[in-house]
Amino acid sequence: MEFMRKIFIGTITIALIVGTLPVVICENQCTEYGNPPQKSIFSLDALVSVVDLCLNINDVLSSISAHLSQVLLKSQLMKFKDNNGEDRAACLLTKGSTQQLPLLVWLHPSLAPRAAISLTGLLEAMTTADLTNDESRVGYSLLVISGRSTTHFYPFPDHVGLGWDNWYRNYNRSDPKINVDVQTIDYFIAKAKSAVNTDVKRVYMSGWSNGAAMAVQYGLNTPNIAAAAVYSAPDPYRDIHDSCAQEP
Repeated sequence: MEFMRKIFIGTITIALIVGTLPVVICENQCTEYGNPPQKSIFSLDALVSVVDLCLNINDVLSSISAHLSQVLLKSQLMKFKDNNGEDRAACLLTKGSTQQLPLLVWLHPSLAPRAAISLTGLLEAMTTADLTNDESRVGYSLLVISGRSTTHFYPFPDHVGLGWDNWYRNYNRSDPKINVDVQTIDYFIAKAKSAVNTDVKRVYMSGWSNGAAMAVQYGLNTPNIAAAAVYSAPDPYRDIHDSCAQEP
């Protein structure tokens, strides 16, 4: 009985350990762009979260502070179907100004797209931040883009869920097999520029965690991104579990 008990405990322990490991890609499966595209997992969570934010932005502001309840932002919901046929969405937030303002693009962390933006201070700063050194053009437009549900090279429970595929580093805009997250971000930035008066020399990337890694990588591989300022970013080119690490 003692022998069987040890086997049982050992089996459970191995199962728990294996359950925490990310998906492993053999080195011979690596591509010129790093890992193959991450597997998509159908989910409406990303769409629902950004639609909810866009339709209820002023309620979100009120929940942050009484002061922000007096700030009325305008929101515009944008939609797109990527090369995988998946529906994507973004929310463009503006302060309703006709002035030429910078555009800040924000990419949410994995697993927590809806609540995260309200914890960053970016909503509060939209009407007060000076990114132009011009007192007549205070504030910025904020573009919040939703990721999609895929597998990740992160430990459990973040091995699958909402996020960004920064492991498949195909930024070739002429390739139909381009990373669909890159394609989506490209589309929404162009859409935002056409929707509001944008200072095209001041388009910035930001993000949190997995979104921060994607923001850094996108900024490095995209013309006309002025800068990236991110929080808690894993290395987008050689994270600890990435078997197809690359040099930037």
